[in-house]
Amino acid sequence: MDSTGNIRAKRFKQVIVVLLRLLVGGLFVFSGFVKAIDPWGSFYKFSEYFLAFGMGPMEWFALFAAFAVAAVEFVLGVCVILGAFRRGSVVLLLAMMVVMLPLTLYLAVTDAVPDCGCFGDVWVISNWATFGKNVLITAALLFLLRYNTLVPCVMGPAVHWMIGLVAFVAVMHIAFIGYLNQPLIDFRPYKVGTYMVSGAAGDDGDDYVFIYEKGGVEREFAIDSLPGDDWNYVRRRSLGHSNVVEQHGQVIPVFDGDVDVSSEIFNGGDALLLLFPDISEVSIAYTYIINQLVSMAGQAGVPAYGITSGTELQMMQWNDISMAAYPLFTADDSDIKMLARGNPAVVMILGGKVAWKRTLRSIPPAAVSKDRDVHITASQINKDMGQPFSLSSILKSMAIALLALLLINRTHRLVWWVRKLFRKPPPNGN
Repeated sequence: MDSTGNIRAKRFKQVIVVLLRLLVGGLFVFSGFVKAIDPWGSFYKFSEYFLAFGMGPMEWFALFAAFAVAAVEFVLGVCVILGAFRRGSVVLLLAMMVVMLPLTLYLAVTDAVPDCGCFGDVWVISNWATFGKNVLITAALLFLLRYNTLVPCVMGPAVHWMIGLVAFVAVMHIAFIGYLNQPLIDFRPYKVGTYMVSGAAGDDGDDYVFIYEKGGVEREFAIDSLPGDDWNYVRRRSLGHSNVVEQHGQVIPVFDGDVDVSSEIFNGGDALLLLFPDISEVSIAYTYIINQLVSMAGQAGVPAYGITSGTELQMMQWNDISMAAYPLFTADDSDIKMLARGNPAVVMILGGKVAWKRTLRSIPPAAVSKDRDVHITASQINKDMGQPFSLSSILKSMAIALLALLLINRTHRLVWWVRKLFRKPPPNGN
């Protein structure tokens, strides 16, 4: 091949490298971002993985994995897009795919977990589609491993670690807000502003899967394939939020929990909901804030209700230690987790519509230590609870930091280019 052909081939490869950087890097940025937005959802998914493989819930490691995977995917995705650590970032992503390829193939064949949770609740794809996606990503990464060095980084090597640091700080900020408060973007059915109305699912067994436990391992069974007496019944889980109603011209999701819960609470009025997905793990230290919230709601004329997936014994124990001044209802834990993240969490419904929701740990005690002689309305209850940074402010800060880094790192190039542009040509003959 002549020199012209070599140049064309090289330029073609450079174009492919740039496109793959944007596609593969963007996919990992998106995947890490949606995991960071909802770390509780990632935590539940990893726990589901561990249960499916007979490893028990491993809650401490599932929580660590939820944060770690979000950070790794997001940071490496940013590095790939900008060309930072051109070989190292690609090698690390390939190492991840070495694990994910056989795992997703196993899930596609066995369907041990319904979906991989790669993109959270934003984009649910089948296990076979997930495996196919991973095959394409691996092929793209192998190409980048060979040719990524043909295209330089947007910034110089000296600041590559700062690119990773900026991305890490941003994604962890998003993740901790999602964990300590609520996801900054709610991709679940019950967003703020959603009308909550009565109309729970029927009690047909086909609408549920049943969870049994044996030897510390939980598994799900359909109504027509329940296990023998050597398995212990734990709870049931609804198969989805298929029931909807139409109100004010829009389709509204319906809480698919216990019928008593729907008919009692979701009646188009006001309600303060205290959610306990796992009431046995709720610290007694939360009782002060809970009781103060219930008192404030009562002063504003808003009834309070507790909703839990716990057993009757667990509810009796909670009532004893917390001196609860509100009724407790039972519902499926998946429905409770879908409504709001956190254990416990609080949801305010005003006029039948979700007004706000947050975890209990995000409420400062001072915010609920109100003077009982001062009248407070329902809309004022969360006035002093504080609000997290907005998602746009975090992303803008990240973009500004990267732009400033670019300007600082490439100033000498800019000065050289400007000097060259305005330099006078030498006189003829010199």
